[in-house]
Order: sequence, then C-alpha cells, then structure tokens
Amino acid sequence: MAVLTKKPVTWTLRRAARVDLFTLRELLRDRFGKLEPDFPPDADRVREGLLLYLEHPQRGAIFCAEQEGRCVGMATGQLLFSSGVGGFSLLVEDLVVVTRLHGHGIGSALLVALEDWARARGV
Repeated sequence: MAVLTKKPVTWTLRRAARVDLFTLRELLRDRFGKLEPDFPPDADRVREGLLLYLEHPQRGAIFCAEQEGRCVGMATGQLLFSSGVGGFSLLVEDLVVVTRLHGHGIGSALLVALEDWARARGV
C-alpha cells in the first residue's frame, strides 16, 4: 500500500500593501463566487474596503501569504468594541487560501498573525 504525503510548500507571511490590492480582490472574488454565488461582489467596493484596512493600520490589518511573489492566501481583521468583553475584540472578516494550498498551515498562520497583531494593540 502506498502512503501519500503532501509535498512541502514554501511561503512567507507579511502585511499586505497597496501593490497587493488586485490579487487580494481576486482572492475575495473567488471566495465569494464559491461560497455565495447569489452575492456577486462589487469590485470597486471590495477595493475600497481593502483600502480602509491599509489606510487605518491601527484599526484593521490584512496579512498575506506569499509564494513566488504572489499572495496565495489572505486574512483580514479589525478591532471592534465589545460589550461582552468590556473592551476591544478582534473580528476576523476574511480568511482565504487558494485551493491548491489547503492543508499546508497557511490559514492557521494567517490567523496567528492577526491574533498577534491584535494582542500588540491590547486585545
């Protein structure tokens, strides 16, 4: 019996930048297309929403998993007031990894990056 193992992949994690906007928008378009086919995203609104994260780094963050110079995964998070915790909390809005790289720990690493970012802001 043959044992199948996943081939290791190499990627790096970083904060997203304006140069990533097109790729991030495409990742979200693909996600919405698969999960919410009745809700086609408006490309301009998605771009504006992503820009808010980039222009307000104390309130929100986008992390990108990069492979060969291209974002292959992303996570967005923002700080919100929470009456339940009596302070700020982290809302993870988006978590997307290209299908071919599922199962390689990219999504988990993106979530840890958001958690670390929020902790550095007292959450």
